[in-house]
Amino acid sequence: MRVGFGEIGAQNVAVKLDFSGESFGKAKIEGITQYDSPFTTKEYIQNGYAMGILNDFSVTPDGLVNGSFTNGKNIPMYRLPLALFANPQGLDKTGDSCFREGANSGTAQLQFATEGGAGKIIGSTLEMSNVDLTDEFVTLIKGQRGFQASARVVSTGDQVLEELINLKR
Repeated sequence: MRVGFGEIGAQNVAVKLDFSGESFGKAKIEGITQYDSPFTTKEYIQNGYAMGILNDFSVTPDGLVNGSFTNGKNIPMYRLPLALFANPQGLDKTGDSCFREGANSGTAQLQFATEGGAGKIIGSTLEMSNVDLTDEFVTLIKGQRGFQASARVVSTGDQVLEELINLKR
């Protein structure tokens, strides 16, 4: 009997069944090689898809977290709620950009993004800005130096024209 594992599995294996002798049955398997390597179960249920490992994720404006897997599948995994407060100014600051419910803020009301006035989520951005200030200051200084150089060229051109006019007189 030959056992095949298809295109994506291991190669075919020959299995000889022997039902004679003292035991009820013996199986002799030829052509199997097993190598020593660490083994970890990554996925128990595959639902008809080839196994995939979470490779990346993205967040949509309505708070849906989509997982991108190595098998090419993109699957919605979770929906993030937003907390609304009656008085956002009453939140207690706990860090650089972290806040918690305060005595004057009111109780948090969880709401999905884009529903009930909760606003939307913008993925892959920083809290207040997605601009690196260092890069922007360098760009600003380069622009200012270019402006200075252009102003000097215009000033020098004016001086040359003035000298030419004076020579003609």
